[in-house]
This record gives sequence, C-alpha cells and structure tokens, in this order.
Amino acid sequence: MRFKNLAGDDNCDAVILDELKLAQIPWRRTVRVESEVRYSVFGHLGEYFFSRKWNYWALEGLVPLSVAKKIFENPIGKTDVRAEGDCTAPDPDTCIKWVTDDGQLVLDTKAHAQFEKLEKDHPALAAKIRWRDEILFAEDPSKHGKAFVQNYHIDTDDGLVLLTKELVAAGLDKPGAVPRLRSN
Repeated sequence: MRFKNLAGDDNCDAVILDELKLAQIPWRRTVRVESEVRYSVFGHLGEYFFSRKWNYWALEGLVPLSVAKKIFENPIGKTDVRAEGDCTAPDPDTCIKWVTDDGQLVLDTKAHAQFEKLEKDHPALAAKIRWRDEILFAEDPSKHGKAFVQNYHIDTDDGLVLLTKELVAAGLDKPGAVPRLRSN
C-alpha cells in the first residue's frame, strides 16, 4: 500500500510509528523537525537513518551493491524502492558510489578537474566541501573502494518491509557493518 501524504500533518508521529513497527525498524525520538513532514520520531537501523517525507520514506546510508541488487531483483523492489531517490527506479548498477573502508568517497580522476574549477570559481563553496580531504581520485575507483548505493526513496509499506528484511538478512542492522561516508 502507498504511504499517506503526511505533509502538514502535525499528528504524523502516530502514523510514522505504525509504519516503522510494521517494517520492524527501531525508532528514536528527536526534536520536532521543521520540514515537509514535521516529525519527531525516525527510524534507525545499524548505520541507516530512515526519515518520513510527504508520501514516501527516505533511507540514508551506504547499501552494498550486492544487497541493492537483491532488492532490485524483487518485483516490489524494482518499482517501490528507488535507488538514489530517482523516480525512474534505475538499476542500482547505474547508481554506484565507490567508498573506502574508512568512508572516503572515491571518484574517477576525470572529476578532479571539475573540483579544481569549482575551487577557482567559487572558493568559499569549495572550502565548505573540503574535497581535497574527503575525496580520493583514482583512474579505477573499483580498485580503491567498494560499491554502494548511497540512499533510497521507498514508496510503499511492502517496499519498506523488503528493504529492511534485506538489510537485516545481510547483517547490516549492526552499527559499523558498513562505513559511514565522511561528511563535508
């Protein structure tokens, strides 16, 4: 079943808790978040953060490509669990982020020139990104990092249950099971 639109619903926490419980996702309280959905509870499983958006869930965290492929092979995963939040629900092979074991993003050396141009044209923005510290540039990123999908949008309760089951089955419900992407 598709998720109810909770935008502007000041009593959204009860619905959010029901959805998290259905998918067996542990939850935590927070200060009420001022966003499209003003929630004060969120899901937290291992290194994954689940937040409710207007009529879908967003997952933040690095999902190993092997797990992402299992999700995509399922008919529900193919349509209702969208890699990178892309509305076309792409194959996870097209959404790969290469990340080292200590959370450093690995990009193709072709991207290096783009970052240098950013630094030259917008030095204040480049300083905030700290790309020289946070990104490793390599001819072949696969030789330096592992393949992950960085986030998902989930459109149905069946999709949320599927995603959670696959994360747990892969042992990713434990803290430290996957690296955290170094933050900017």
